[in-house]
Amino acid sequence: MKIDGSAGLYIHIPFCKTKCPYCDFYSITCHDSLTGYPDLLIGEMEMYRERFSSFDTIYLGGGTPSLIGGEVLTRILEKVRSSFHIPERTEITVEVNPDDVGPTLLDAWRRAGVNRISLGIQSFDDRHLEFLGRRHDGSSSVAAIGMVSDTGFENLGIDLIFGFHGQTMDDWRDALEKAAGLRPSHISCYQMTIEKGTPMGRMLKEGSITSPGEDIQHDMFVLASEFLISRGYLHYEVSNFALGEKNISRHNSRYWNHTPYLGLGPSAHSFDGRSRWWNHRDLDLYSSMILDGELPVEGREDLSEDQLRLERLYFGFRTLRGNDFGDIQSGKNGGELLEKLIAGALVTVENGRAIPTIRGMLFADRLPVMVVSGTLSLDQ
Repeated sequence: MKIDGSAGLYIHIPFCKTKCPYCDFYSITCHDSLTGYPDLLIGEMEMYRERFSSFDTIYLGGGTPSLIGGEVLTRILEKVRSSFHIPERTEITVEVNPDDVGPTLLDAWRRAGVNRISLGIQSFDDRHLEFLGRRHDGSSSVAAIGMVSDTGFENLGIDLIFGFHGQTMDDWRDALEKAAGLRPSHISCYQMTIEKGTPMGRMLKEGSITSPGEDIQHDMFVLASEFLISRGYLHYEVSNFALGEKNISRHNSRYWNHTPYLGLGPSAHSFDGRSRWWNHRDLDLYSSMILDGELPVEGREDLSEDQLRLERLYFGFRTLRGNDFGDIQSGKNGGELLEKLIAGALVTVENGRAIPTIRGMLFADRLPVMVVSGTLSLDQ
């Protein structure tokens, strides 16, 4: 199926200096393959030239994309521009570890066309950064934010984590105060999720660490929302805040708005509006398939109308875009459920759409299934 119009492009850089104990994204700490990796990306890119024609958002994530130098990034982006139509105002984001930030590298990226930086701050507290296995400290976080701004990047996002072992409400409030005071254009606040196969997952199972209860995590979520809104940030998605609509992440919004995107690299996911597919989570296998002229796809699913509706509901309850009344009312007991959502202060009504409140975003993962089943109950 040929994609009409512009899509989003995600490029996975699966290399890290060290692996964070909570991270479940695909990455490796061996850098032997780093030199030849751009050729693999370019090879995969070539195989999609007949399917995708234009990208107006490009996002380099990882792993640690800041491990690749300015010359390598320039080469990758030049190949993207020569293979596809890239509009002049395309949003181009690179994820960056604060430890890697330096004026020379930032200037090279800016000259390559990068116009948005996403800094993996996670915390400003050295104790918490050590627990999280990060290789930077609080002072280098602040310095990195300053260097990004000084180099001319106006669109700067930072990531923070909450709800982990040892973090108190006061700690979280201090992190939010520090972040808001530095005035990045975008702040992402991610609740800690510990996956079973990670080192932290094993620590949790062994009892050497504990996870805060759901009530504490909910309180931290509400604190983040109320605090950052009071500082002028727009809470436009469950985990994301922007200084005005112009600073909303256009690339990530593709995922939430159900619009097409292509993912390159091992473990990367893609979506064309009807089907979703994903690459093998193994660099060696990915490499051998690309060199054999094969797409490194591990699996795919074709979504039914019911599945698409469920996903629309799921994404809608996560964002200020909300859900169309029709998607809610078309299900079992739809009209009654909509009234209950409003009465329960889970949504507000605006231009024929049900917009989630802060309370509604708290239950964003549960509400779609309840709407489809026709039964609204938050006690589960």
